[in-house]
Amino acid sequence: MFAGALVACDSGGGGGSDAPPPDEVRNTLQTASTDLSTNINADLMNGAFGSFAQSLFGDLQGGTTSAIAEMISKKNGHGELMIDALDQQDILVTSDGRLEYDASTGEYNWDTDQWVSSGSSGDVILNFPSESQTSENNATFTLAEYSDTEVTMDGDSEYLPTQIDASIDTDGQGTIFSVDLGGTDSGPATYQLGQMVDVGVEILTAPLLHSFELMSPSATQFNFSFGLDNNETGNLVMGLSADVALNNDDYSDIEAEDVDEVSGNLDLSSEVSIAYALDIDGLAALGEDPSPQAINNEIENASILLNGEEAATLEYGTTTVNTGDGETEVETLLVVYGDGSEDPFVEVFGPLLGVAGNVDLNSMTESLPKIIQQ
Repeated sequence: MFAGALVACDSGGGGGSDAPPPDEVRNTLQTASTDLSTNINADLMNGAFGSFAQSLFGDLQGGTTSAIAEMISKKNGHGELMIDALDQQDILVTSDGRLEYDASTGEYNWDTDQWVSSGSSGDVILNFPSESQTSENNATFTLAEYSDTEVTMDGDSEYLPTQIDASIDTDGQGTIFSVDLGGTDSGPATYQLGQMVDVGVEILTAPLLHSFELMSPSATQFNFSFGLDNNETGNLVMGLSADVALNNDDYSDIEAEDVDEVSGNLDLSSEVSIAYALDIDGLAALGEDPSPQAINNEIENASILLNGEEAATLEYGTTTVNTGDGETEVETLLVVYGDGSEDPFVEVFGPLLGVAGNVDLNSMTESLPKIIQQ
């Protein structure tokens, strides 16, 4: 999805004569890209939740949200013993892979190698040590709400969550992890024909707050947004919005030519953003080796904005590179400034390409049900 936003090109100018000087724009974009990559890595690796997850499940390799999700779902380290005990002691009651929430409620304390009931509760409450080196139960997992609904997907019945309210609190740090899933209007999430129609999710991996919203006003329209904020400072880390129009409502086999248009914004900071609008089926119809101009003709907008004002554009074109055997021209994505000068995209936004791996929405979305079930 990030890649889809980043390949947006534009056949227009580069911000016009009123745009800031290229050096100023280049420095601002490079700084925003570097800061974004550095801050996300630091917050994921060294933040309260990242440190907590590593103490329970082992060292985090890669510094990515998908790595955290994979690490937990694999149940390595000290956390493995506690999660396996939930299954062995039937603390969380399941039926055909479906969580029976009402039958699972109660409060439990971890005692050496097993869960011990400490009383009844309307929630699922698990008190446990946050580190393998301590026996003190200084962390609490609470599942305060869980509901699901049956949907049919490819002829098979499955249960998808409609509401989740879960959190992990530790002594001295408060809430370091939470999941709040429902609809975008505070009601339950809704699905139709196995597809998400109205779903909103907020996931806290302290200090980062990940916000996802997906709405489908019609069978051929989706509106998606993702926001990443620092929950401690309230500052925007990055954001992505996408309004998607489809040519048909056959969700079982969507290909590029089935997507009509995609438009939205990619926010790299509170100052820097990229506004894009792409004719996807027009691009798909160009064939295997379209010219840069043919690609640019299918792009309605790809503007780089500084504080809401266009400072440059993205265009597909050619640039000269040294291959070691001499100079040659290659086709690539370019940043075009107001005076017509240009830079290869990778030279300006190189660190940003690593962020797409750090915030892996697909892996997070796929891993979340596994984590909840385990």
